[in-house]
Amino acid sequence: MAYALIRPMRRLITKKFGGYKKFLLVLTSLALILYTLKSLFINDGRQVWDVKSSVSNKSNECDVKCLPDQFSFYIRSGEKTPETGRGPVLCFQGNVYMSSEMRNVGRGFNVLLVDSKSQAVKAVNVFDTYVDESSLLRFLKKDAREDDIIMLATFDDASTNLKESGRHWLSLFGSSLVSQLGFRDNFIMIGHRGLTSGSAIEYYKGKKMRKDDAFAPPIVKAGCFSFPMGSKVSMENTMPEVLRGENIKLGDRHDNCGLRESCADGSVAVAVDTGQGNLRKPSICVDGFMRMDNNVNDAGRGFNVVVLDPNTLQPTKVTHMDTYTFDSTDLELFLESLADGDIVLAVVADDASKKLGQSARDSLNQIGSGLIQNLRFRDVWYFIGQKGIQGFTTMEQLSFAAFDGGWPKPLTAKICVPKKLPSSKIMIEQEWSRNDRRREFCTKYEGYSDFCNPAKVDEELAPIEIADKNLKGHKIFETPIIIVPGMNHNAFVHTLETTLMQPGIKLDQVAVLWDEKLPEYGELATMFGFRNYSLDSSVTYTEQLAKALRFARVVFPSADHMVVIEEDLLLSPDFMPFMALCLDTVNKDASLAGAFAWNVNGFEHSSGNNSLVYRVQEFPGLGFLVKSHILQQLVDSFGSCCSDRAWSGWHLEVQGLEMLMPDVSRVYRTPFYGAEATSVVARSLFLKPRRTHLEMRPSPLSLKHLISTDYEAFLKTQIMGAEILKPSLLVDCIAGKSGAPDIDELPEVPVVIYYAQKEPSDIRVLKLICRCFGLVALENMGPKNVHFGLLRFYYQKHDVFLVGTLTHYFDKMISEDHVVGTKVLSTVLQ
Repeated sequence: MAYALIRPMRRLITKKFGGYKKFLLVLTSLALILYTLKSLFINDGRQVWDVKSSVSNKSNECDVKCLPDQFSFYIRSGEKTPETGRGPVLCFQGNVYMSSEMRNVGRGFNVLLVDSKSQAVKAVNVFDTYVDESSLLRFLKKDAREDDIIMLATFDDASTNLKESGRHWLSLFGSSLVSQLGFRDNFIMIGHRGLTSGSAIEYYKGKKMRKDDAFAPPIVKAGCFSFPMGSKVSMENTMPEVLRGENIKLGDRHDNCGLRESCADGSVAVAVDTGQGNLRKPSICVDGFMRMDNNVNDAGRGFNVVVLDPNTLQPTKVTHMDTYTFDSTDLELFLESLADGDIVLAVVADDASKKLGQSARDSLNQIGSGLIQNLRFRDVWYFIGQKGIQGFTTMEQLSFAAFDGGWPKPLTAKICVPKKLPSSKIMIEQEWSRNDRRREFCTKYEGYSDFCNPAKVDEELAPIEIADKNLKGHKIFETPIIIVPGMNHNAFVHTLETTLMQPGIKLDQVAVLWDEKLPEYGELATMFGFRNYSLDSSVTYTEQLAKALRFARVVFPSADHMVVIEEDLLLSPDFMPFMALCLDTVNKDASLAGAFAWNVNGFEHSSGNNSLVYRVQEFPGLGFLVKSHILQQLVDSFGSCCSDRAWSGWHLEVQGLEMLMPDVSRVYRTPFYGAEATSVVARSLFLKPRRTHLEMRPSPLSLKHLISTDYEAFLKTQIMGAEILKPSLLVDCIAGKSGAPDIDELPEVPVVIYYAQKEPSDIRVLKLICRCFGLVALENMGPKNVHFGLLRFYYQKHDVFLVGTLTHYFDKMISEDHVVGTKVLSTVLQ
């Protein structure tokens, strides 16, 4: 029978294939084709195809037919942005669960969570990883169980804040392509927890290289798959170890954890130590035994946490989480697992901030922390909080690392911790504060030795409220302050600091006008809260000052007055109160153009009366208040009036105008360098010690006599009652044989020195007297602080008047013997 069948088959094979060998070759080829097709379309019970193929040519794209033991799917990634494109579509078992029409899709990852056993969709989520990955990590770690399937599709951008941790966890659900995901690329995936990387159903498309192609093209796939989708990997090492009960090791004994006295009933002794840099590990002691340190329970970098039972006050959980290396969702989930009343002892060391997310910070805030939001690189922190606490714990401190990454000051505390922690509605006062903007500036720029001193880099830059009731609401605080910095950057910082310290200062009324070569000045001014504007680059400071004064009229077009602060000035504590009182007088007298804060002759030996103010026919600049229309005249005639430095003496075109000048300066000019510093004028002005008012409380000013007519009468009265200094006392001094005469023993009345003149402009003798007293009187310029031929200064507690014989202050009845005259001049010239 069998033989009878074989013979016809042999004839058929010979007829059709030409023999057995050819038949076997065809059979083998068919087997290879079938195997290849299976390899291409069926892998671990899955088939996937592009929906554009004939297989998916259906009216309902979600209606995918699969074998009874398979799951069907349809996924389309998003196209362009949520505002201008189509959102993703996710279908499972023929049903649509996410789409634009359902209004449940969005930027980032659009995810379905499916129970593989019941086929029920457990969750529909959108994770905006353009902003943050923490919610996605929580989902992957906590919500997605071992028997769950995740299906996801991207929309717009999902990569910007998808960090290493998020990509790693997606790889634990079977992905290998997620590592390639870039800005506005597209990605779809089907996987499950513990699936070997590369075993997920996943597809990726990047943006095309054309510049006008801002988004990757969409991905559209459909198919079938079985569960599980491939071999699995162990997930045991993906979560941090939490020690419980007997697994918590007991460390060295420390009696009462170092407290001098035993804690009361219902409380336990606790000692926390943040360690010291990379030299000493952190530690936590509870009830006389070390529970975490270098030798017990793995204390180290990041968070070190001990949880106490609120009834027994004994440790129930101990864990260490390295949030420098790993993301902080594990910490977040750990804190969420706490029971009401659990007490948390936490210490961070080395660095715990690098991957500490906002959600974890919020979780710590909910159990009492008010300072965790401020934790930055290498800061150290200890904290004792409680689940269910109302408000903030009183047991918390934070110590900041240096702005350049240096180790912070270690923190230690020994505390009796009660079963119910005390709390405060107001956050506890922190021992240290931090100025992050200032730290960033100091990291960026070098050379700011004082401003960036680690001991003061965290000081806040804030204005001071005015305490003097008489000055509240004064119009001086509506007067613009124009600061024109020079090249000395440290001096500029001091100018800003002393401006900010003026009580009552209004930040929007201060404008810094800086040379475009120094953009860091703009950053500094912004840090102090001042307005600031860049100016076209200048060759000289005088050129820059001219540009600044012109631009000031643009910035403050309606201002009646302006205060101008030139380079390298420190303002005295009472600068603004001084200017306020001067402003009242300036506004009452049309012959006054403004007021100076700097006295040309304000040396230590030739000034000293804080209440004294003069009228002078000078304009030495530096720090001054000036009427805006006078400032405009200065700007219009800058080339002729003010081509040199202000302290060389500007020449006002408006005749008869004067300025107020204090006896004791309200600004101090810092020493400066360069070619200008070696000039005769600069050496005569700035080498000798100067006197500046440094008291915080303003001195009362003698201003009632400074109105023009009153001032003349006042001067004549003062001169008439003054003690006349005999010319003989000046001969040796004028001749350079001795110093200025000693008048300390004279009666406590003004002193007058008369000098001879051949004509009203004759100042030869006056210059000799000025040199005798160490006042400014150079060969190529006249004496300073002159008022219609009269020069006034303060010397050895006496108000001294130098009066010319051809001034209207000279009494013709004065004997020639009382006049420093031609005899003295001829003696000196011999």
